[in-house]
Amino acid sequence: MKKLRTRRQIALRRILAAILCLLALVGLSLLSKLPYLSPSSAIAAAERELACGPTEVLAQRREGEATFLLSWNDQVLLANMVSPAFWRGNILPGQPLYYADRTRDAQQGIAAAGFRFYNQDTRQGWGQWAGLVTGWPEAVSVRLTGPEAPEPMEAALQPTGKGDRYFWIHRPYTGEALCPSYTQITLLDEAGHALTTAPITNPEHFTIISPSQGVALF
Repeated sequence: MKKLRTRRQIALRRILAAILCLLALVGLSLLSKLPYLSPSSAIAAAERELACGPTEVLAQRREGEATFLLSWNDQVLLANMVSPAFWRGNILPGQPLYYADRTRDAQQGIAAAGFRFYNQDTRQGWGQWAGLVTGWPEAVSVRLTGPEAPEPMEAALQPTGKGDRYFWIHRPYTGEALCPSYTQITLLDEAGHALTTAPITNPEHFTIISPSQGVALF
């Protein structure tokens, strides 16, 4: 005759079943986030959040364990970051790092945006700015300026392959405070003469973190 289970055995089995269910839920949660660690999935998630339609990758760069991606279409210029590092602050997987709305923010044929990051513990950070230029065939480079910036930054314009051109600047920074804000972009011709100027979208977009205190401020 089969031996009957004791109450203790029944209780242990129920506890084990509850633990297995909990582990399964945690596993499903982790698996749901794994696709966002791929660049293509991160871009797709950002496209869904902005409802901007599919974008085409212009460029990507690797900085430490973070991969930055720049993509675009006729509506937006979109920057994403893929990184397992916690110092993304409150930026969720698949959330765009920053973007410029070409249908709303473009002025003088220029749509530009930026983002700044600063780690209070290490006193290190970076600033990143990107933009698209439509028209202005005589323009060969851009100059970024701002009231807080100690000196302007310049970058060459690169072809998109579809008639427009773009720039993308990543500037590491070490100091006591957040990387200076750049608020204006100027197009320059081959001789360095200014052609036109336009504002940079949301120049105060930034994240400051203090890992030792577990704090992220925007």
